[in-house]
Amino acid sequence: MEFIIVQLLLISSLGWVVKIQNQCSCSKYQLQDECESSLGCIWNTSSSLCIDIQCNSITSKAECLLYPYSCSFNYSSLTCTPFTSCKNLSGNNLSQCQMQNSMCLWESGNSCIDYDCQYFSLDSCPTFCINTGTTCENFSSCEKLSQTSCSIYYGICNWYQNRCQNYECSYILTKSQCQFVIDSENTIKPCFWNQTECINPPDASVFNANQCYIQTAGQYHWSSNNSTTGSCQQCYGSSQIYEPMTEYFSKGFILNIIVVGIFMVI
Repeated sequence: MEFIIVQLLLISSLGWVVKIQNQCSCSKYQLQDECESSLGCIWNTSSSLCIDIQCNSITSKAECLLYPYSCSFNYSSLTCTPFTSCKNLSGNNLSQCQMQNSMCLWESGNSCIDYDCQYFSLDSCPTFCINTGTTCENFSSCEKLSQTSCSIYYGICNWYQNRCQNYECSYILTKSQCQFVIDSENTIKPCFWNQTECINPPDASVFNANQCYIQTAGQYHWSSNNSTTGSCQQCYGSSQIYEPMTEYFSKGFILNIIVVGIFMVI
């Protein structure tokens, strides 16, 4: 009983936090929009089912490279093959690695490497990484950022009381932008518009079919193929995508928010 009380107190003080770690297996998606927004999944119009992308059936290099979470292009055999890890690809420079899969980097030697901010120099350190002045580091939280860097992450971080703090749902003033905020490198806080303001709800039960996937950053799905019935449920089990999914997605996820503005909350 005491444990439950402690857990409830933590939830009330920290809010509802969702970890970016796993999208659903493709077969779990019953709505076409959710399926087509998910990594490694494709909607089969004939069967009206969400299925895993079959890399081996793709004959075009251009199409193969559209699915970097699932496929890589083999320049020796000129075929599209399932992607497991950048380390399993050979390349003598960055271009050779990224021509096979855009998620891969290259440092030295004849092997590609998995994506990580530490492999960038200070001059090439991307916006979604932290340039400390001596190293390029993975984004972990707003608290590590200086005032100048904090402003770069506007919509994710907020400079307040002389320190950089995480953005909160309550900072969002319009319904259309009330989706979610970044909590850390691999966690988000879903947001919900309660008719008057943007709040961090206690759980997913407040979301309808149009909100469920988007406002949980794809970590929940709608349980029915009918948008008027069903509920918003957490994903368990991932589709057939490459193993370091969590690490890359959290970095790419932040990159998308900053550069592409997919779920921008500013």
